This record gives sequence, structure tokens and C-alpha cells, in this order.
Amino acid sequence: ENKMEEIIESIMNGQRKQALEQLMESSYLLEDLFEELLSQNMPNEIITMYRVAVRVGYIKFGEIE
Repeated sequence: ENKMEEIIESIMNGQRKQALEQLMESSYLLEDLFEELLSQNMPNEIITMYRVAVRVGYIKFGEIE
């Protein structure tokens, strides 16, 4: 179980794809990560992590399940 602190640490170290993998292995949602980034005054990382999530397919658009 990855803790949010470890995920944030990965982001601060520039390991954003790894951070997303840690997030997926955790019980946290992307929304939880965004809230944490806001609370830590890292709003620009929300946009960056959003882009990473789209690029790796964590967020998909226009697909009918």
C-alpha cells in the first residue's frame, strides 16, 4: 500500500509516471491526489499529472463501455 506522501515524493523527484503507478496500486483516487497537491500548494502539478494520466491511458475519453 503506497502512502500519499510517497506518491507526492515521487512527483517532487520528477518521477510522475511512477507516481501514477503508485496511485493505481493504492486505495487513492486521482481526485485525492489532486486535493493533496492543492493542499501542498503544488497546483501546477495537477495539470502535469492530468496530462500524464491521459498519456498513459489512466484517463480515457469518448469510449463507450
